[in-house]
Amino acid sequence: MKSRFLGALIVLFGLLGAGAAHAQPDASITIENVGTVPGIQAIDGGVDLDVPLDVREATGKAVDLSVPTVLGLTRDANGSQVTVTASAVEVLRGGKPVTKLHLGPYERANLIVRIEGLTDAGTYTAQIAVDTAATELKTPVTVKVRSSVVVAALLIALGVGLSAVLRYLIGTYRDAVRLRARIDLLGMRLKGIRTELGDLDRQEQPTTDSVKGQLNELRLRLDSDTPPTAGEIDECGRKVSGLLSYIQCLRALSDVDDDAVRSNVLTVQQWLDADLDSDDITAQRVAAEKALTDLAKAANALSGPLAAAINELRGRIEGLLTSSTTTGRQDAIDILTPARAALDQASAALTSDTAEARKHYEMASQTYANAQSRLGMQMGALRALPPADTDKVGDTIAVDVSNPLRRTGNRARNADIAVAVLVALIAVVLGLQLLWVTNLAWGSSLDMITAFLWGLGLQPVGGTVFGGLGALRDRIATPSTRG
Repeated sequence: MKSRFLGALIVLFGLLGAGAAHAQPDASITIENVGTVPGIQAIDGGVDLDVPLDVREATGKAVDLSVPTVLGLTRDANGSQVTVTASAVEVLRGGKPVTKLHLGPYERANLIVRIEGLTDAGTYTAQIAVDTAATELKTPVTVKVRSSVVVAALLIALGVGLSAVLRYLIGTYRDAVRLRARIDLLGMRLKGIRTELGDLDRQEQPTTDSVKGQLNELRLRLDSDTPPTAGEIDECGRKVSGLLSYIQCLRALSDVDDDAVRSNVLTVQQWLDADLDSDDITAQRVAAEKALTDLAKAANALSGPLAAAINELRGRIEGLLTSSTTTGRQDAIDILTPARAALDQASAALTSDTAEARKHYEMASQTYANAQSRLGMQMGALRALPPADTDKVGDTIAVDVSNPLRRTGNRARNADIAVAVLVALIAVVLGLQLLWVTNLAWGSSLDMITAFLWGLGLQPVGGTVFGGLGALRDRIATPSTRG
């Protein structure tokens, strides 16, 4: 009985030993030199990768193997594993394809497992399996494939080029278009003034040519290394506006012989002839505006109600003096002659001191009225002048040295539209990167609402908030200085 029990135990332990021996992995071979393998895609997008694999017999006994196979090839697509099927897998030994392997005792086989037909850049993972008669030995392998350096360089160059184009459109081109449009508008304004003024005399023509020459110089400088500044164009615009008032005053005061008028005319003329980039151009303009205002007051006074009254009274007195001389009315001549002298004083003061001119006119008017009552002559009633505080001037010739520009032309607006379109395209690409590329399951109602709100600038995604086309344009136009 005891011998039977011992026999059963021996058989049982024998069976367990045999099972344990069968469950142990076959350590007759080892796999070495497998790790991360880098690869670069060709321009056409395909890439074949050679994975080095060293297989060594470790027990001192010859062994037959199957060629290594690739199992479970997947690609990391933004955190998700996508199964990939290679177009072909080939095993090379000594540069020649092999279909089976025989290793002698302790022999090492240097193999190349060639994975063909990988078409996408990314990180691939797989297992390489080697079968022996006893078991299957597996080892992990990682393959990193990146796109061609040419593709990366082209994309970088495209971004750099597009950024340069945008900065040019936003800055240099847009500014140049605006400057050119403003100069063209000033040219049209000056041409309109020339038409309005008609023929110019010897005093008016040189000043007009001077302003026109300054405008042409600005236009020529647009394509030079020293383009005109906005301030120079503004100053030229003020000269174009001031030129009209200046010539109108010259014509209205052509018969006036007055030192103050001549001095003011010279001040305005010097400003109109001065270079646009003169250091004291602003001071000259301020002085010219004051002088032009005085000239306009003088010119308007000559066409105002006081001047009309002086001319009317002068006409009557001259007529009476003529008739009195003819009839020998010395008494009338003696009374009316001082009145004529007072009118001369009123005319002389009219362009410089309206109050003084009114005083002399009123003296002449009173003398005229006294003569009518004392001489019994039928002289007629004079029209009444408005009160002194309402006898204002400046309504006929208006002083204007402001810049007449109001718009910048269609080309500047077209540049703005082009910038807006390009920035909008960049915004769409940025949104796709944040919302769509990293989400393989994009398309739910929440995803769509998030995309809409992000485009409105109301929904942050990945810590990024879209601040609108203006903010994105400013970011592109202003290079980042962050390290």
